[in-house]
Amino acid sequence: MTPAYWSIVIAFGMILIPRGFAIVGQYRLPGGFNYGASRDQQADLSGIARRGQAAHLNGIEGFAPFAVAVWMALELGANAQIIDQLALAYGASRILFVIAYLADLNPWRTLIWLAGIGCNIALFVVAVKAGL
Repeated sequence: MTPAYWSIVIAFGMILIPRGFAIVGQYRLPGGFNYGASRDQQADLSGIARRGQAAHLNGIEGFAPFAVAVWMALELGANAQIIDQLALAYGASRILFVIAYLADLNPWRTLIWLAGIGCNIALFVVAVKAGL
């Protein structure tokens, strides 16, 4: 399996890990985890649990475009080394983003997000160029 494919696995993991912080936070709320209205209960989270939920949602938002960009670039025959480098940089940015989000490190979180989205855009550009 190529580094680009492993980066997709990493990006998916970085969706799940911060959600764990939110779940723990929900169990710590008065009454514990509300299985019947867990999404409503998320509005009551604070601190690292709230940031974990936000990082989780951000990961969901960014996952599909990243996975599609990697797939397009590979399918259209773009340079595999460039794809791997961009995909690994994106995966690293997701790890750093989650750490920065959970630790409430602003504006670093935003700068790291920008680096990640830049990698994603570059993957689309590489894919489109290969497809022309």
